[in-house]
Order: sequence, then C-alpha cells, then structure tokens
Amino acid sequence: MNRSALRSLRPGFAPAALATLALAACGGERATPTRAATADSARTDSAAAPAAATAGRAAGDSLAAERDGMQIWFTLARPATDSAGRRCLERGIELRDTRAGGRRTPVPLFYTTETPRFVNDTVAEAHLSNGCRPGPLYGIDLRTGQPIPPSQMQHLRAR
Repeated sequence: MNRSALRSLRPGFAPAALATLALAACGGERATPTRAATADSARTDSAAAPAAATAGRAAGDSLAAERDGMQIWFTLARPATDSAGRRCLERGIELRDTRAGGRRTPVPLFYTTETPRFVNDTVAEAHLSNGCRPGPLYGIDLRTGQPIPPSQMQHLRAR
C-alpha cells in the first residue's frame, strides 16, 4: 500500500490493516500426523528421533517404545537449533494404552530428542530437550501423563 492509499483510509484503520497483513504473512502449514506406525518408524533405538531431525521433512506419529500394552509415541514436533547452528527436531510425547481401549494421553510440554525408557510399570523417563541440547532427566507418569521432576525421580529410584 502506498502512502496516498493509506491517507485515504479511516484514521486508525491503516495500522490495523498492516498488522493483519503482517500476521497473515507469518502463517504456516502444520503437518498431519499419520495414524499407524510404519516398520521404519516403529524402531525403538535412540537414533530414531535424530534421524527424523536430519531428514528435514515433517514428522508423523511414530512408535518410540512399548512395554506390556503401554506405548510411548512421538507425536508433535518442533524444529530447533543449537548454539553452533545445527538443527534438530524435538518431539512431543503421547502415551497410548492398548489395554484400555487405546486411550491416548498427551504428555504436556515434554519435548525430547531421545527415545524414552521404561523405569518400571508406571514410570518412563527421558531428558527434556531445549535448543537441541539434553536437559534434566524427567519421569513420565504412565497412568496420568504428567511429567515427574528430577527430584521426585530420585525418590522413585530409591525404592
């Protein structure tokens, strides 16, 4: 829009119009996750998440680990960059209990670059990730999906 066009608009309208245009330009696409894991995505080794990160493509749901009917899935994905400029894909976690009719429980605000490990029948663990760097080792309550802070994990390990 040129200046003469902006002057012809109602006062106060031009900033709102420019803000709307700026927000529209920032929009992006969101990848639609697949429902089933393929043979490649069902791998449970720790290379699965970094391999997806280097592929540079949108990541779908993939099975990360399974034990006695409890499945841990990578679902959400967010691109990240470390301090040296290397890129990775940090993955969100969802629990799926095949014994309870396939109940799905998202784990809130839990992004990692590693495959979670089962500690026992009710707890799994993985390092939180931020900026492609592993952070503190948090637990995941397999019954509720709630993260368990490191201080409480030490108590669980003492049992």
